[in-house]
Amino acid sequence: MSDPTSSQCEIAQDSEYDVEQEKRIAFCYTSITEGGTRHCIESRIRAEFSVTQSTAKIDYDIAISRLRDEQSDTRKELIEQLQAIRLTAIRKAMKRGQLQTVSQLCKDLGAVLGECAPEQLAISAPDLRIVVENQIASQ
Repeated sequence: MSDPTSSQCEIAQDSEYDVEQEKRIAFCYTSITEGGTRHCIESRIRAEFSVTQSTAKIDYDIAISRLRDEQSDTRKELIEQLQAIRLTAIRKAMKRGQLQTVSQLCKDLGAVLGECAPEQLAISAPDLRIVVENQIASQ
């Protein structure tokens, strides 16, 4: 591998790390969080960094992938925190005899756990079958 230049530095796995690409991706990430269409953000990247359309698309794909991963992790943490808050609220409401509150919180808790998902509702729905037999006898 050649000596690192000002726009490249070496990382542990012998692969080249492009500092300029990281700047573009950071710019793209910020642009995504500020809003705008994919085309608009890619145009901003091209204008700001003087890169090709294909490079801007690659940078956008990387930035959106990072954003999705981050949001997924954040969502999991928030769901866990909300569940803990709900459980605490249920205990407090039970102590106070606020059964309607407990009922609503349990419903919300079940919804997050998938208890009220359409598939679950379909499974738990009663099955009513009506059979009409032919009343006309052979004469």
